[in-house]
Amino acid sequence: MHPEGRQRNDARARLIFGSLLLITTIGIIMIGYRSVPDANTCYLINLEYKEAGLAPSCSAVPSIGYFVAAGLCLVAGLLVLAPWSLRWPRAGRGLGG
Repeated sequence: MHPEGRQRNDARARLIFGSLLLITTIGIIMIGYRSVPDANTCYLINLEYKEAGLAPSCSAVPSIGYFVAAGLCLVAGLLVLAPWSLRWPRAGRGLGG
């Protein structure tokens, strides 16, 4: 295979994989919000806990793990999509080629 064809295939693979990581970021956040009760339900649960003399424990916000996972996918997706070969010169080459 010619080097140009390999570079084209690598670029296409990076584009696909980076895009999938960015889409996964959105999916993780959606799953996080889908897995917690809505605000009205949390209000009712916390009201019952308060009447029973217990501390409120319901939250309508996903746990921090969802946001950490989404952040990692976001950073990984951006790193995969970034054209690093244009950012750092290789040995024996100047900037830009």
